[in-house]
Amino acid sequence: MIEKKILIANDDELAMKSIARLCRTYSPNLKIDYAQDIDQAVELAKKNKYSMIVLDEFYSSEKGYGNEDIDGVEEIRQFDKETPIVLYSCLDSYCTNKQSKDEAKKYALDAGASYVIDMSKKGAYTLKKKIEEYLGK
Repeated sequence: MIEKKILIANDDELAMKSIARLCRTYSPNLKIDYAQDIDQAVELAKKNKYSMIVLDEFYSSEKGYGNEDIDGVEEIRQFDKETPIVLYSCLDSYCTNKQSKDEAKKYALDAGASYVIDMSKKGAYTLKKKIEEYLGK
């Protein structure tokens, strides 16, 4: 059996633990690495093979889309084109009047994210489904 391992990146320890708890409902023996910021996430992704990467934050940027994580997704995609990368965030906090949630999602997907989940609406349920999909049941 192939060991499943994921990376969770978030600057909020409580949020990381919540995501990890949700992941462990899928697989109690799942190996999880944690990163406090996107730079640490990129470094861990360079050194390890993951079954899935969950970035929980859209950091603010001039465009309102979360430039730091998007840059991180693009950087990871330079050396890893296959690992699913899920951005899991509250899009309401990061979208301005000029940008819609759909535009923010498109921006992230264009950068190389595999999926974008808005945690404000059935986010935990959707994340659990993506965990099942990407890690195999």
